[in-house]
Amino acid sequence: MNKFIHLGAIAAALLGLAVLGTSCGKDDPAPTDKTVAVTAINVSQPSLDLVAGGTATISWTVLPSDATDKSVTLTSSNPGVATVDNSGKVTAVAPGNAVITLAASNGVKATVNVTVSAATVNVAEVTLDKTELSLEEGEEATLTATVKPDDATDKSVAWKSSDEAVATVDNGLVKAVAAGTADITVTTTDGGKTATCKVTVTAPAPDAVTATWAFDVDHMASYSPTFTGIAEPNSSDGSYLGEPDAAAGDGGKFIESLEKNAKITFVNIDKTELDVNGKCINNVGKTGEPYVSGVWPGDYWLFTLAADAECPAGSKISLSSSFRASGTGIKFWIVEVLDGEEWVPAFETKTGSDGVDEITYNIELMNTTALPVEFEYTTKNAMTEAKVRFRAVSLACANGSARLDAPNGGTIRFKGADASPRMSFGK
Repeated sequence: MNKFIHLGAIAAALLGLAVLGTSCGKDDPAPTDKTVAVTAINVSQPSLDLVAGGTATISWTVLPSDATDKSVTLTSSNPGVATVDNSGKVTAVAPGNAVITLAASNGVKATVNVTVSAATVNVAEVTLDKTELSLEEGEEATLTATVKPDDATDKSVAWKSSDEAVATVDNGLVKAVAAGTADITVTTTDGGKTATCKVTVTAPAPDAVTATWAFDVDHMASYSPTFTGIAEPNSSDGSYLGEPDAAAGDGGKFIESLEKNAKITFVNIDKTELDVNGKCINNVGKTGEPYVSGVWPGDYWLFTLAADAECPAGSKISLSSSFRASGTGIKFWIVEVLDGEEWVPAFETKTGSDGVDEITYNIELMNTTALPVEFEYTTKNAMTEAKVRFRAVSLACANGSARLDAPNGGTIRFKGADASPRMSFGK
């Protein structure tokens, strides 16, 4: 029996050795749960420049290539400027700056700087605030250019003069150099759009000239002969003193200003058949006031004043005087200025009936009452001589009596002394 127990013990020991040898062998397999972490994210472009509304796509590489989790999340620091989706598509929203961040799950990051600029808006047109400009030599004026549309990207312009000897231009400031004409042109940098202003430069206007008369006893000897029509001494033909080429009908009768640069003339229409009683007379009263009688519609007092040189359009003609009619002198008159080739009212007119005829007038005289007449008129044409006339337009008498049926002894005069006429012409 002891023999069998001994053999069993030996077998058990051998079996234990066999099991122990199997568990400690050198060829056992390695563990299978190892993780590879992301160490970097490389982006294709570190920065992007986009125009609002445009798009671009970011591409990237996750390192190492055998990283266990290669997922990346993309976010924008300023979605109001640029947005991004997880495919890497960047959309530019509005001008500004944004940072796109690419982040791995373990916190490794990369960034792309995005700059968004405004979309380009092309220039459609340019205009100037003036298409014509008139300047005197030495004067300046500013032209203003307006580029459309208002939100055009590039609104810069360049200025040019067609003749810098006449006018120069610098950033819209026009300087008149010498008489002549020049075109000032503005051109847009974007698109080459243009606008032009025609500049006319004139020589400086002469200083205003003034004429004064002194109708009084002290001065009457100097003008009475030329206005009343006394024959020249030793004249064989009895011609009137005055201009040899005086206008037909006025007999050359005139009164010079104290400055000798102007004159007052009374001009008659042809009244050969009307003035059967010889009432048409030029005379000077004892106080020195010039007067006329036998006046008929169409007759007029004429003031003429010459400037030293041509006065441009926009010059001023002014006159002050005191006008008076006797009781049977003509009541309605019109004061006119010769502007270019046309006689025009010097100031506001009225239209109405004189009792019989429809008339236009701007002076209504009352019986023996002096009426101050003062005005300033702005010319529309360039002129070297100013002419103003007081023209009779009606047969009605100043005292309201019956209408004239022939020239009579009623008088029309300009008052004297301090009320004597004064006239000026120029800028």
